[in-house]
Amino acid sequence: MYKFFISVLLLIFFISPVYADGVITQYYQSLVGKISQGQIVSVGGNNIVLGVHPTTSPNDNNMIGVADYTGSISVGISNTKSVPVVSSGIVNVEVSNVNGTIKSGDLITSSFIPGVGELNLNNGEILGKAIANFSYKNYLYKKYITFNGKKSLIYVEYIPVVIGISYFSNSSNFSGIILSLGKKVTGKNISFFNIILSIIIIISGIVTLIYGTSVSLKHSLLGVSRNPLSKASIEKNLLFIILSLIFIFLITLFIGYFILIF
Repeated sequence: MYKFFISVLLLIFFISPVYADGVITQYYQSLVGKISQGQIVSVGGNNIVLGVHPTTSPNDNNMIGVADYTGSISVGISNTKSVPVVSSGIVNVEVSNVNGTIKSGDLITSSFIPGVGELNLNNGEILGKAIANFSYKNYLYKKYITFNGKKSLIYVEYIPVVIGISYFSNSSNFSGIILSLGKKVTGKNISFFNIILSIIIIISGIVTLIYGTSVSLKHSLLGVSRNPLSKASIEKNLLFIILSLIFIFLITLFIGYFILIF
């Protein structure tokens, strides 16, 4: 009898690591044919045909996981049109640098590139958390794309991600408020650095306008009180100074907005 228990223990000892290192996948019908390993998928279809397809928008509300053909355990019906999807665990995910370079600990979400993830900068659905840095070395492919009106070179590579689909909101902290403000002003995602730089420039313009106007008024009133006959000349100079200050302020507004949109 003891031999039987020893055999069971040995069996558990050798088999358990296989399952511990793997993930559980659920089979879904593919709505687009073959879905590549590591692509992020969302659920779609209708009451008759329900399945998955690669995500095609940032923070996809219908995102359910990642296609993974290496899972240790799979449930559901497998056929030529099905795809195994991981909704929890650690799996290599196709990601790009389109939203910035991803670092370990960053949140990952879907992007406009079909099935490819990106660095999350917004409130909304996220896929999970990256546990490795974007390398730019072991990339799957690279190509030029037009994004936010600019032509950029993007890289796509695998990064291990801890899958945990949830809704993320960063509006409660300072950086989240700043990022949300930038998006409201321009209608697109803006880097935190660009927003702060733009705010500093615009505030500098406001301070220059207010301070310059107050100093000019003070000196003009003082000059008129000392020499009433020069009132017309002083008023003319004051008007010129105020108009110049307004022009400088408008330039700072333009520079600040230019930094935001580019």
